[in-house]
Amino acid sequence: MSQGLPGASLCRAVSAALVTAAVASACGASHRQIAALPTAKLAGTLHELTQREPAGAVALVQTRRGAWRGASGRTSDGHPVAPGDRFGIESVTKTFVAAVALQLVGERRLSLDDPVERWLPGRVREGRRITIRELLNHTSGLASGMPTEFQPVSEQPQLLFTPGRSESYANLNYAVLGAIIEQVTGRRLDRVVRDRVFRPLRLLGTGYGPSGLTRGGSPLAWLGPPEVRPLPVTGDVGIVSTAADLASFYSALLAGRVVPKGQLAAMERTVGTGRAPRAGLGVFRSSLPCGAAWGHGGNDNGYSDQVLASPDGSTVVVVAENTLNENAVSEAATAMFCAVRERSS
Repeated sequence: MSQGLPGASLCRAVSAALVTAAVASACGASHRQIAALPTAKLAGTLHELTQREPAGAVALVQTRRGAWRGASGRTSDGHPVAPGDRFGIESVTKTFVAAVALQLVGERRLSLDDPVERWLPGRVREGRRITIRELLNHTSGLASGMPTEFQPVSEQPQLLFTPGRSESYANLNYAVLGAIIEQVTGRRLDRVVRDRVFRPLRLLGTGYGPSGLTRGGSPLAWLGPPEVRPLPVTGDVGIVSTAADLASFYSALLAGRVVPKGQLAAMERTVGTGRAPRAGLGVFRSSLPCGAAWGHGGNDNGYSDQVLASPDGSTVVVVAENTLNENAVSEAATAMFCAVRERSS
């Protein structure tokens, strides 16, 4: 906390009430940083998001010129929202799992051209035809409606299309990928991601569904209902985090500090079928009115969140809300991202 700024308790109360956009925007940022960012517009966008339906939301905008943290509304248990509240990141989990897979590719323990059958013999329909790359960019043809746990092959539906010939988002792609990472490493997925990503980047508020993490002896607050992921964990969902940790992860990822340069280039090689955004390996590339952005979104009945980042990772926007409101959260993140990018141009 910078000298002369409100304490955490005051930030929590002011952000919830949004007495003034300027004061709410000041929580967690210096006067110089605030002056460099369109804080009134950012705070107004976040406030508008939580007024569409009763909800609580947090946001973080991180740039080279400074950072802004915002909070609006109330948590699911009725407390004022604070910028550091934790939430289920849902499908943004896939970016973390993709990063681990690409680290293993860089170590030559895994190949993007490996067939699924090599690592999970007899467990996935048409596993001989589906590659690791096709799991990562959702071109495997696996059906999007399938559950994240594996069904017997005899009960799995036919592929939607020939692998590599089209694109269809499917959680099962990353459930399969998570199981493959466990086979390659001989370790449980949550521990692999922890040791390869969470700990090296010091993402202290991030984990696979733990509800008991503390900071300074005090339990970490939640934006919505606490999530406890039952074992076994999977590669498609299950990580909980904070806006600050997500911004740190995406900034490091796109700056080349998480996966090797060659694998980062592969991650950013997109495919598409005429729809936007275009799929890379664990990330999506959006063409916004203010330029290109990489990111991922997630949602379920308890949370919706969206991450958008500039290609070099220097600008990152994270927005999360404690309700199923995917489109509105994505629109708010886009508005914040463009407000910042347009000012810097």
